[in-house]
Amino acid sequence: MMIGANNAARSLYSEECQQLKERFLGCSELLQKIRTCLRPRGELLDISLGAIILLITICAGYFCWAGFFTPVLQVVHSLSISQAGYVATIYNVGYSFFAIIAGLLIHATARFKWLAWIGLLIQLLGSGLMIYFQHPDKNLGYVCMCQIFISFGGGTLYTCGDRAVMSVAKHADIATFLALVVSSLCIGYGIGSSISGVIWVNTLPEQLALWLPDYAQGNLTDIYGSLDVQLSYPVGDPVRDAIVKAYGVTQQRMCIAGTVCFAVGFFAVGMWKDIKVKDIKQVKGTTF
Repeated sequence: MMIGANNAARSLYSEECQQLKERFLGCSELLQKIRTCLRPRGELLDISLGAIILLITICAGYFCWAGFFTPVLQVVHSLSISQAGYVATIYNVGYSFFAIIAGLLIHATARFKWLAWIGLLIQLLGSGLMIYFQHPDKNLGYVCMCQIFISFGGGTLYTCGDRAVMSVAKHADIATFLALVVSSLCIGYGIGSSISGVIWVNTLPEQLALWLPDYAQGNLTDIYGSLDVQLSYPVGDPVRDAIVKAYGVTQQRMCIAGTVCFAVGFFAVGMWKDIKVKDIKQVKGTTF
């Protein structure tokens, strides 16, 4: 049974690696299109390219662990599906709220680069703390705190990245640049999901084989492949404790990968110029 689980894990691992390669190639093609589109405007290349890289990295960093966050809450913290859903949506609600706040701050100060630095630092802080607090013996409240930090960074950085792209676009190119923004987020999602999948299939079976009691080793494949089977073991059962430990190690590695992705954002924001948005001339009237 254990051999079958390992073979299944290797097969999934190969598939995820291939998907990750394809998504990285898609990212390279997108960046090449941006470079070609902006070549006539050389001084604008760094700003828009940096913004696209930032949007890719913040989306990839989040989805490095978010895809498996709800099962972790159910298995490790023993939450119901509805309770886990409430915790998992902290990011979505906070992201939207802080995006509005960031927009108001940009409107008040007419600049966005300073705000991007703050958002990036707080997001990196939240992701780094997730590595420490995403552990079975840590209080769930600290995980929620980290989610608030990450949502602040995500909402702020998306608003700043979108504004950076729009600040260098001519009126006729707005639709094209908006398409680039959406494409970068989709590519970031694909990269982050692939990374999390690779870590999941390469780590969880290994950790289960390490921690499961001898009498449960024969059920390794069923335990690995089914959340319902994992939840069927009561809290305090040796098998449930082994599953919790395996989840803890797996999620921590995902959080490390997400933090590394977020760190790339420093390079991206560093490419921007500190543009004063109030100095940008707007097109007035109806244009065709």
